[in-house]
Amino acid sequence: MKERKEVLIKSLELKNFLSHRETTLYFDSGINMIVGHNGAGKTTILDAIKFAMFGKDRARLSNPVSHGSSACYVKLTFQVDEDTYDVMRSYGERQRDREATIARNGTEIANSQDAVTSTVERIIGMEQDVFEKSVFVAQGEIDDLVNEQPRKRKEFFSRMIGIEKLSNTATMLGEISRDVTSSISEAKGKLERLSVYRESLSRSLIEKERLSDELGKAADSIGEVVEEEKRLKDLLSSQREALAGLKGKSALLESRRSEYSRLASEVAAIEGSLKKHESMMNENRRIEENPLFIYHGEIMEASGSITRLVDLSKRKKEIVEAEKTFNDLTGQLSDLQKDHDLYAGYSEESAILTRTLKTLEPGNDRWKIASDRLALFLEEIKTVEARIKNLGPEVEKIFGSLDVDASTVSNRIEEIEKHIDDIGKRINAKKSELGSRNERKRELSSRIDQLRGKNVCPLCGSELSPDHIRRLHTDVQKSIETTLDEIGKTAAEISSLSTEQDKLRNLLARMRSRNVSDYIQGTENLRSRKQAVIETEKDLEKLEGEHAQYAATRKRLDELEILMDGARDKESRYALVATKLEAARQNLSKSSLSDIEEEIRRHEQALSNVESLTGLSINQKNVEESSSLYHRHSELATIAKEYNQLSLSVEEKRKLKTGLEEEIRGLQKDVAALEDLTGEVKRLDAEFDKVRGRHADLTSLVGSRRESISRIENEIEELKKNISELEATEKTVMAMKSSIETINRLRAAFGVDGIQKYLRQKASEFITNGTRQILSSFSLDFDDVLVNEDFDVSVQKNGLLELDALSGGERIALSIALRISISRFLDEEQRMNCFLMDEPTTYLDEERRANLRNILHYALGESEHMPQLILITHHAELISAGDAVFEVSKESGISRVLS
Repeated sequence: MKERKEVLIKSLELKNFLSHRETTLYFDSGINMIVGHNGAGKTTILDAIKFAMFGKDRARLSNPVSHGSSACYVKLTFQVDEDTYDVMRSYGERQRDREATIARNGTEIANSQDAVTSTVERIIGMEQDVFEKSVFVAQGEIDDLVNEQPRKRKEFFSRMIGIEKLSNTATMLGEISRDVTSSISEAKGKLERLSVYRESLSRSLIEKERLSDELGKAADSIGEVVEEEKRLKDLLSSQREALAGLKGKSALLESRRSEYSRLASEVAAIEGSLKKHESMMNENRRIEENPLFIYHGEIMEASGSITRLVDLSKRKKEIVEAEKTFNDLTGQLSDLQKDHDLYAGYSEESAILTRTLKTLEPGNDRWKIASDRLALFLEEIKTVEARIKNLGPEVEKIFGSLDVDASTVSNRIEEIEKHIDDIGKRINAKKSELGSRNERKRELSSRIDQLRGKNVCPLCGSELSPDHIRRLHTDVQKSIETTLDEIGKTAAEISSLSTEQDKLRNLLARMRSRNVSDYIQGTENLRSRKQAVIETEKDLEKLEGEHAQYAATRKRLDELEILMDGARDKESRYALVATKLEAARQNLSKSSLSDIEEEIRRHEQALSNVESLTGLSINQKNVEESSSLYHRHSELATIAKEYNQLSLSVEEKRKLKTGLEEEIRGLQKDVAALEDLTGEVKRLDAEFDKVRGRHADLTSLVGSRRESISRIENEIEELKKNISELEATEKTVMAMKSSIETINRLRAAFGVDGIQKYLRQKASEFITNGTRQILSSFSLDFDDVLVNEDFDVSVQKNGLLELDALSGGERIALSIALRISISRFLDEEQRMNCFLMDEPTTYLDEERRANLRNILHYALGESEHMPQLILITHHAELISAGDAVFEVSKESGISRVLS
């Protein structure tokens, strides 16, 4: 037997989840009772457990966040054998508030909504729908298994015990069988090629042997050709060496002839240059006899005085003009001095005011910020007042007054919730009363059926007269009519109460609407903005003095700027004249007129001295001609040097020319046999090419045969590989043929009449026996109960009884027994064994509730099949069966738990 896996819920932590702002519960093994008045928030605890395991899915959990909060948080801790799991989920309007994680022994193993749900289902061994129909019993859903359509009930049980997976396996095996059959057919087509491959292999082996013989013969011929090729190559090499020597001498002869021609040209060119240089040498002697060349140094020194005299004359004229300009600018500056002084005063005052304005800026900035803030507050007040005005009629219609705040809304909501809970209790009481009266009607109808055609009292067995029988019929019929009237009145009362409850719920929804919360938020914002206006106006009053001073200073600065703009042109003119005057002053200070006149006299005396020495007139023309002669003499000196070098060079080249003539005559004798040797080399080349061609043909034949042999060897290997694969395929086909039989036997085993039938029989037998055992503890007059292999539920009571004929209490008792039996069966399958129930006793009378308490106490207190139960109830007689009790109450719309 496999070791049983226990799943126990250890603790639950809620924050802002529906009516629970901050709640933490620690559960024990055994029976955990959650008690409290209707509407206190008991069911929310089980909703939170389911939310933690599987996420948000129920309509009532479309928005599980507490009113006034932005997000909620749930943390569930449960234990599986020695491992502890912590599941956390959060939910809010923003995507970042929707998180989910699960950790095993403190280590995170999944961190997304879907991944956490899948991990929980794997750990507890069941999916969400199986969880809801077995170990989790929501309020008003305890008899779902009894009321469910037979087809859906069968589908649920099939998933629960794994039949659905077996069916899938059988289907998969069928597909495998078809695939194997198809593979065998495909393989047979391949095997037809086996004989073809074997014949091709034989032909290839014969062809390889033939090509190998041809390859051996060609290899022998290559040896003979190689010997002849070597002999011709050696002879040709020696002949080419001799030919190369002669060709070298022939090339040297041509080189020497070319060199001789070049030397002859160079000698002729140098002789021409020497003749040309002789005329230039005569010109050089004439220059050296010219006085302009002889006194070139003195003339060039005097030329500096000529240039300086021109500059000094120009400078003398500039000084005369500068003195006149200086006097004119001095007069202009005197005329502009008054305007300059006025502008300087404006500028100094502007600088002082600018510094003052800088110190006043912080206070003025604070005044401006306060002024802008006041305008913003006034604009916001107008917007909020308009919004409140639009929402006011609806709020006044809901609450009867516009004087509404958050506390008022919360108190009214709490009052209406209590009223709705009270109406719910009255509706439940009326439904219980209606069930009792329907039961009474069925009992009275049963009595009429018992009396029909009989004259014996069904109670005491005595004979009855016809009159007595008629009276009994009449009394029973009157009782039935009275009961029907009472049923009609009770149904009408239930309908009226439900209508009233719906109206209150609609009113509650309107009170919780966005418009109401916007109105309350708007009134609060309006009060805060008006207070802000008062405070801002006080701040402005304090800052008004600094602002006025800043404005006056700013105004004077603007006036000064206008005045300075008007005077700026004259100030610019003053600055320009002052700059020009300073330049004229500096220009006059550099030299005086008397100094310049003295320097002019010195340069004129120097010119006179040079003219006396040379006997020449010192003017610009003679200066230029002296300079030209000096430069020409320099050029001719270079040519004289070249003339001497050319004379030496021409003698040397004439000697080389004579030596080349003798060498050329010797080379002409040596190259006379070149033509005969060239013909012999050409003949040997042709014979060598012929032998080498034969060698290439034989080499190509060898390569071709080797390639053919290699290709055939590859073909042989490929054929052997294909034959080997087909032989393996042949063995596989034989194995597949034998495996199809095994697959079909497995398919039958996993099919409807195999393991599935065994599991259905086992499950139906287990659940039937468990249900019988539990129902025997209730005081119900059932003869027997049966859950067949198709998971149809039938009850015997005085013969076969339809499920629709069961009373409310009988239906609930049967559902509880079925669920406990299913839970025990799931426990044997090593799945979740914690049981959760919400108000399972809605239609049970006091006696049957006491019986339920006993059976729960037995099932959970004395049995190992169900180690933990979490049960919600408001019936005091069940509380005594609890090992731990949690009392839930609600104050001001907030649920609290006392353990």
